[in-house]
Amino acid sequence: MLQRQCAGEDIVPPSVFHDELEPADHILLRALNRDPSQRPATAGAFARELRGALLALAPLPKPDGARWVANTVMPSRGTAVPKTRGVVFRSVTRALGVREAERLRDALGGEHADLSHALTDTAPLAWLPTDLFIQLLTVAPPHVHRDGSRLARDIARATVRASFRRFFPASSATLVPERTLSAIRNVWSRYQSWGTVSSMPIHASETVVRMTGTPRNPDLCMWTSGLLEQLVVLSGGRSVAVDHEACEARDDDACLFRVMWGRGE
Repeated sequence: MLQRQCAGEDIVPPSVFHDELEPADHILLRALNRDPSQRPATAGAFARELRGALLALAPLPKPDGARWVANTVMPSRGTAVPKTRGVVFRSVTRALGVREAERLRDALGGEHADLSHALTDTAPLAWLPTDLFIQLLTVAPPHVHRDGSRLARDIARATVRASFRRFFPASSATLVPERTLSAIRNVWSRYQSWGTVSSMPIHASETVVRMTGTPRNPDLCMWTSGLLEQLVVLSGGRSVAVDHEACEARDDDACLFRVMWGRGE
């Protein structure tokens, strides 16, 4: 990492190599900043910031009566229950706007209290059952005047906008879509505990992302399309299109997403 820094290359977030370091990415990258004024002022300040970030790795307490709160920041790799990161639920407000999100929470409050709580009281790094997110995409559309597919894509876009810099803190001028998509396996694991993801570049402005082991839900596939689209947009792609060519929900062998984009001038 230091060799890359000396060579003038962009530093890859440490969590690309070790997922568990994700909460400390921004602190470690700041400590490696070429500009001394951007680094922590003292070793003690750096240690305190790092310690605080790594506390996110400790088990989270489970509030009484809140079945939907995850016990740990990162589910075990062998977990049988698909999980979705809390930031996805918290991004519903960003996708809908404050007033519409409040109306949705009020509408869900009685019959779907777990969902209502998940939208506001979940820690961004917590893990909740993916079935709860699927339930949201099923019951919310009548209350927000958009279908499940559109809602899923809107939430995905908002999720990426809210969290992209945490995973890719480098300057947007140095990011390119193909580099971002080449790291899709690591990016995906920040948001979902399920699925086996890989990518294959077709040419300079086109990549196919392959996914297996999904919950086989069409709205989740639309969420994935929205995620891929926004990742490319924030990496400098223009006129982004995502074509969902094959889908496990349609009994295909895998979900295939063909991502295409133009180059910014």
